Amino acid sequence: MNYRHEMDIDHAAVAMAVVVQAMVPAEVSGILFTANPGTGDRHELIVNASFGLGEAVVGGQVTPDTFVIDRETLTAKETVIGDKDRMVVPDGDQGVQMETIADDRRGLSSLEDEQLSALAALAIDVERTFDGVPQDIEWAWCEDPDGTARFSLLQSRPITNLPPPPPGDVAWPEIPGAQLMKRQVAENMPDPLSPLFEDLYLRALFDVQKWPEGWEWKGNETRNWMKNFVVITVNGYAYQPIYHGGSGDWDKHMAKVRTAQAKRSWWANLKGSFAMREFMITEAKGGPLPSWIYLFVRTLRTFRKYPAIVRWQREQLPDYLAVIGEWEARDPVALADAELLAGMQSLTLAEARYWLALRSVIGTAKLTDGGFQRFLEENAPPEGGGPEGGFISGSFLSGFPSRTLDAEFA
Repeated sequence: MNYRHEMDIDHAAVAMAVVVQAMVPAEVSGILFTANPGTGDRHELIVNASFGLGEAVVGGQVTPDTFVIDRETLTAKETVIGDKDRMVVPDGDQGVQMETIADDRRGLSSLEDEQLSALAALAIDVERTFDGVPQDIEWAWCEDPDGTARFSLLQSRPITNLPPPPPGDVAWPEIPGAQLMKRQVAENMPDPLSPLFEDLYLRALFDVQKWPEGWEWKGNETRNWMKNFVVITVNGYAYQPIYHGGSGDWDKHMAKVRTAQAKRSWWANLKGSFAMREFMITEAKGGPLPSWIYLFVRTLRTFRKYPAIVRWQREQLPDYLAVIGEWEARDPVALADAELLAGMQSLTLAEARYWLALRSVIGTAKLTDGGFQRFLEENAPPEGGGPEGGFISGSFLSGFPSRTLDAEFA
């Protein structure tokens, strides 16, 4: 009545019904989706099932069995047996209670093959009743007083936030000898790339790095080298390939480094280790200098600004902003096609060069943040007076001002 009053609904224009339903003494219950809610695949039905009433499954209180059912054959194409450590059961004449499931029963499947087929057929009939709209169904399996076992349909509603169906007959070719990873710049490209972006930016990332003589850009067949990287695409999605034989490049490089170091005096090697701008950290490791010198130099570099940060502040960031400013000042409508393409190439190259600069800056941030975290773990643990769970570096560090941070501190 209060709802009708608030919504200004005429009390005389509505009717009320009382639904009397029989309680279902469920032995097994759960949820069924007539389409895969994770992938959007309309050819799969997903069943979550566990012993007892369905409250434990719906409320996430138990890890249920999961069955992936083929719509055509009504058989399980994939089965994952959940832990099912407890179940909800009726508590006498009123209410429910949680009951522990015996250890020897937890690993058993909650539904047999015949039950799965019957449940899938029932679900498809329900979906057909609702004009083929994929359904989110709650169900229960029980025995009637006469001993007849059957499924009971408890509730059905459309699946919310169902993704579109995946494209069919799509091949995902492998890159021979490589493992494809979403890391570094590829992490910032979650969606498929346009062909123009592939042609301009991915090539630009290659062009701004220094490669051995004769190392050519070959698209998806381009290999990375040492710390250099390439980004390739599979069906438009960007990945960074890590080749299994890449350690051989490091071995060859370090062999050359050690040969060169052996020809220099120990004083020249030591002086080179402390020449911050020119020093390559990997050249000191494994060379003729004692290992403690390598560790000392690395520690020293932690407590002063890396040359990469100085170059970023004084050179790379201003250069990047200058290129952006140059093209922002020009009216794209007044430019010829060749000039527009030149602008895109210029901006793309500037962006790729800037990303390469950020790799060193980000690496510095990771190193110092990791060192700070280890310091907190050793010197401010929970048992030593720190907060529950201990301090973390993120408790003391924050990003640039943003609405997100403002909301957190509000």
